[in-house]
Amino acid sequence: MSRSTPMRLCLSALIAKILPLAVGLFWSNLFGSAANGQALEFVSSTMWNTLSDVKVVGNYAYCAYGNALVILDISDPSGPSIVGSEHIPDADYMALEVSGNYAYVAAWAAGFFIYDVSNPENTERIAGFPAERHAISLAVSGDYAYVGDDSSRLRIFNIADPYHPVYMST
Repeated sequence: MSRSTPMRLCLSALIAKILPLAVGLFWSNLFGSAANGQALEFVSSTMWNTLSDVKVVGNYAYCAYGNALVILDISDPSGPSIVGSEHIPDADYMALEVSGNYAYVAAWAAGFFIYDVSNPENTERIAGFPAERHAISLAVSGDYAYVGDDSSRLRIFNIADPYHPVYMST
């Protein structure tokens, strides 16, 4: 499997998220005017060339960009601005989830990481596990994080205490 295969595999599942990101991070009212049959309006763009995942929570967009977690303030859709970022070595492709004050990142060859994002301008890596294989997908549900890798394995972590996650099983 080539390094680009995970992106192609995830593309169909993420098309609704990625479509507005074809040229960058677009902010549009997809379910407002579009649902009424009106044309979408381009509002703004932040030019990315390797954006692999994005989650929007409130006024912030959490972006898995190249080898970094980048947080954008999108309170002004016509001018999103970077408020924080964390470099993640060996993370050529990432998937992320945001739940409460935490961002969970599956970071390709780097592994699985948890960041405290309670203050988006001062994020902090609080926990991490090295990759056994390339981490390519991620889901968070309740007290558990599920990390998929490129060998079709699922690693399960108990994240009830994000500062002290526990590896449960493969």
